[in-house]
This record gives sequence, C-alpha cells and structure tokens, in this order.
Amino acid sequence: MKQNIFKTILKLNFIFFISVLFFVINIGNVFADTKWDGRYNAVFDFKMSSASVCPKILPLDIVVEIENSNAEGYIFNNGGGNIHKFCKLYHNGTIKGKVDKNGKVKFKIKQIDSHSRQYSSYKISGKIDGTLKLSSRSSQYHPTHKFNFTKDEIVDLKKQLEKDEFWKELGVEIK
Repeated sequence: MKQNIFKTILKLNFIFFISVLFFVINIGNVFADTKWDGRYNAVFDFKMSSASVCPKILPLDIVVEIENSNAEGYIFNNGGGNIHKFCKLYHNGTIKGKVDKNGKVKFKIKQIDSHSRQYSSYKISGKIDGTLKLSSRSSQYHPTHKFNFTKDEIVDLKKQLEKDEFWKELGVEIK
C-alpha cells in the first residue's frame, strides 16, 4: 500500500514537472511581443537601371500586416506606363516573414511570375520603424532600393477599440 502511494506521488511530481517545463518553454508564445503589430505600407517610385527594358519608373505599393511577430502582405507594381510586357510583371508577389522584438525584419517575397523570380525583388530587410531595403536577385537591372514604412494608425485604433470592448464585456473599465 505504501508502495502504491509512493508511485502515485512520483507520477504526480512527474506530471507537475512536465507541466512547469511546458509552461516555461511556451511562455514566450503566451506573452508574445506585439509592439510591432499592425498594418504597414510604403508607396514609392522604383527606378530600374539604364540597362533595363523599363525606362520609366515602376510605382511600387507594399502592404504588410504584422501579428505576433509574423508578417504577411504583398508587393504590387502596375508597370508605370512602360511598354515592355516584363515591366508589369516585376515586383508583384506575396510577402511573408518575421519581425523580431527589436523591429528587425526578415521578409521573403515570392514573385508571381517565373521571369520575375529570376531577376526581381526577393527580400526586404532592415528595421520596421526605420530604413528598409528592397533587394532583387539581379541588381544590375533592379538596384537595391531603400524605403520606409508608414504604420496605418486606423487599423491600430480599430484593434484598440476591439480590445477595449473585450474588457468591457468582462466588466473591466479601461481608462
């Protein structure tokens, strides 16, 4: 009988230890740093090199949504009035990546067109609240371009209101 109680205590201690270990490992996910959460955008004129088939600027529009350090978005270019068919294909695709707690971004761009995947933009690096770099696979035609994001404050306000409503439903007053 004493041996059964001892085994039960050992099992309970083991379960407790595993539970504490699981909590410690996942505490970062529970209290994820959401400082950078929100919607960011950048609109700028991208100048191709003189060796390019696109002599006019390419107007780029980049939108990224960040939630719990995960980023998703897109990059879009309408060709900017250039005649060559490739000009509308460059810098069009989806964006995925991460933002660390210091705001450093590592975004990968997946171009829609196969030709663009060989030459056009493939990553964004830098600081979410500072200077970012749009890098292309062929800098001879698509030089690296520096830009800045603007945070969409309307989206942040909506999220704050949703959070406030959540607390009100629980009977907690937010001031």
